[in-house]
Amino acid sequence: MAIRKLTYAPEESVPQPSAEIVKDFIMSPGTLRLEASLDKEKYYHGEYLAVNVLVDNNSNKTVKKVKVSVIQVADIMLFSRAVYKCTVDEAEFEEGCPILPSQTGWCKVYHMCPLLSNNREKRGLALDGKLKNEDTNLASSTM
Repeated sequence: MAIRKLTYAPEESVPQPSAEIVKDFIMSPGTLRLEASLDKEKYYHGEYLAVNVLVDNNSNKTVKKVKVSVIQVADIMLFSRAVYKCTVDEAEFEEGCPILPSQTGWCKVYHMCPLLSNNREKRGLALDGKLKNEDTNLASSTM
């Protein structure tokens, strides 16, 4: 007999997760601003993540491709604190590129789907069960 804990995450109206970075280049004027956001806060196993990417290229550099990575971060506290990071989905895109100097408002939506089936050989993954079980998934986020 196996007992499994299932967690249901009700839909709530909360701000969507987002991050922004502004990059300065040495020996080059201007900045490159990149903003990435998700269309919602919670996703279920097997569901595609819609990653909205916005680029403002106020530099004199040309952006040739965009790389999107989904990283699993496991913060584990036993005798001491340890943080494990593992890339569970990654893709490089060249469509819509190059993003030329002084081009602002470039926007694209990328769809990513992190699955355990694509990451079985990786070490350090956090899982919802044992790897030998066929219905195991990547670990759910805790709130």
